[in-house]
Amino acid sequence: MGFMGIGIQTAFSGALLGLLIYCLRIVLNYPAMFDWPRAVLLMIFGGMAGPVVFFGLYFAACRLPLIWGLRAAWLLRRWGGGALRGLLLTLCLALLILPLFNTALENWFDVRFAKNDQNVLYGVYSEKKPPAFRWAGLLDGSLQNQFGQYFNNSFSLRPILIKLNNQFYYSVFAKSYMYDDAIVVGKKRWLYEEAYIRFQQNIANQTHIAHIERYAKQLRELQDLLRKRGVTFLLLISPSKATTYPEYIPEQFHWFSRPGQLNQQMLMPLLDKYGVNYYDAQATALRWRDKAPATLFCQGGTHWNDLGAIYALQGMLAKLEKISGKKLTRLRLDGVDIDNKPIGFDRDLAELLNLYYQPYDFPTPHPKVTPLRDAATFTGDLALVGGSFNWIILNLLHKYGVFDTMDFYYYFRTAFRSYHAGREPAPQSKIDVWTMDWDARIFNKDFVIVEMNSAVIPFGNYVSAFARGARQNDK
Repeated sequence: MGFMGIGIQTAFSGALLGLLIYCLRIVLNYPAMFDWPRAVLLMIFGGMAGPVVFFGLYFAACRLPLIWGLRAAWLLRRWGGGALRGLLLTLCLALLILPLFNTALENWFDVRFAKNDQNVLYGVYSEKKPPAFRWAGLLDGSLQNQFGQYFNNSFSLRPILIKLNNQFYYSVFAKSYMYDDAIVVGKKRWLYEEAYIRFQQNIANQTHIAHIERYAKQLRELQDLLRKRGVTFLLLISPSKATTYPEYIPEQFHWFSRPGQLNQQMLMPLLDKYGVNYYDAQATALRWRDKAPATLFCQGGTHWNDLGAIYALQGMLAKLEKISGKKLTRLRLDGVDIDNKPIGFDRDLAELLNLYYQPYDFPTPHPKVTPLRDAATFTGDLALVGGSFNWIILNLLHKYGVFDTMDFYYYFRTAFRSYHAGREPAPQSKIDVWTMDWDARIFNKDFVIVEMNSAVIPFGNYVSAFARGARQNDK
């Protein structure tokens, strides 16, 4: 067999070995998901390393590396090695100088080689400031390290290079490493957060039924405490995109799907058993997903869109009206306009991809709603405790004047925002929930709604914290 045949065989063997190593990594790290880009790159590396290792050992054994090295040098010189070396040197210097040159043009002359949106990275990141000059720092090397960190995070080509790198993985492998590797690119380029898929496919650890039952009892105790204070309590179970539209989830997640009841399926009968007031917006989403004029979650978002939130609010307000005995504003859906111009939550995951060519071209519904109220309609005050799904329903409730005031406790302790009818919402702020006046802020409200997403039942630690705070301040 000639050297060509041996090279092909060793390349093929190296690629298979790379794939085998990656598959072994998955087995040892269950339930890690198969990552095509890394697997392919490992196969390429194995395919390149196989012949190199083989021929290296072969020529080392035959004592021929010096002869082959001299022959390679002679061929390079014959084919214009000097010109080639000059070209390679020029390219290397250009790559080194270009970021500094471009940064100077942008900062000193306001000359930009990319559109403004291509110079913006979405998400949370720490902004580095230029270090102050100190002789001591210069001598011990700390000043150079600080400047290196500052320049790496602020030079002008950084956003473009990051987006080009992200674009390669997204376009070639349908993969993203942004957002701590938590974004899953599904079928037809639908985007999901991996945590929601793991819960929907029962890949995440299941909770024992006894723990879920204690959770249901805790909710009933909170409901009784608030009822004693004249406050109507409602548990809102918001929907998950992975549960509502599972058909776009990549196939590899189905390989690890496990049988058994989901945590939500175990919780619902217990809520009925203990008489907890709740509204299941996940069931509403499943009921409307095939009948609605548009999807209830946008392709590029992780939260429900306005249409999905309106369907949920219609049922939630009807439930509140029933358990409180007060007539509330109803929201009538008169129609839906659809365009391909998503904003805000409709494209929150698409923004976090940080691609050079932003994937915002997908249908986005805009519901046309009429609030129905009369002289007997009660508005009242609402306190809402929950996560990010509430920002959309708060904006809608505020827009249509359903309540007089709304206080939102984001994950109970993270942030606070207040809404007053007819006024702009107050800026988001911090609040110490343990020292605040619970009588004024919670117990004097007409309604308290606690929201929890169906995918994370019963891991909403903020719900337990809120119930504990209510017990401690019930004087």
